[in-house]
Amino acid sequence: GAVMAKLKALGLDDNTLVFFSSDNGAHAEGLHNSDFFDSNGIYNGIKRSMTDGGIHTPLLARWPGKIKAGVINEHVSGFQDFLPTAAAVSGASVTAKLDGLSMLSSLTGEGTQQEHDYLYWNFDEQGGKRAVLQWPWKLIHLNTGEGRPGKGKVKQAPLQVQLFNLKDDEGEQTNVAAQHPEIVKSLTEKMQQAWQEPQVVP
Repeated sequence: GAVMAKLKALGLDDNTLVFFSSDNGAHAEGLHNSDFFDSNGIYNGIKRSMTDGGIHTPLLARWPGKIKAGVINEHVSGFQDFLPTAAAVSGASVTAKLDGLSMLSSLTGEGTQQEHDYLYWNFDEQGGKRAVLQWPWKLIHLNTGEGRPGKGKVKQAPLQVQLFNLKDDEGEQTNVAAQHPEIVKSLTEKMQQAWQEPQVVP
């Protein structure tokens, strides 16, 4: 509200693209009870989960004259898409290799929206977690062995593999990895392709 009020005071509110979202799903911190408030709705998990309760968040966008009010778009994106979108809006050229795609077409309804082949997540706490989504399949690896430096060696639990069909099981309740080994294999390969060792900047 304060940001919008400032934009209006400066006479910029009708010529500014505003995004509003969250970096994760519902949480259980600061005495917040996500179960009591049903914060994650139909989705399983909360912040730090690789299920959609932890990573599926809405994105609101406002840009008068460019984005029609009240429109709902089902395009699936990630925060890596913000930079190429901002570049497309401003007319800036990006020469660096990016993981993201501009979602300007989804916002304005003009042109053809390019879609991700898949989306990938990595979380290095709680034994390590990775996930890859290639609609409608979501593959999750738990206990991947990642950990924060300086925490000391902790006995690593066995790798857990979970596969969900989000079209049939939006709440990710039924692990079907055993029934679809070929999909597990294919998505595991994509997960390995997406992983990059962190680069140390001098």
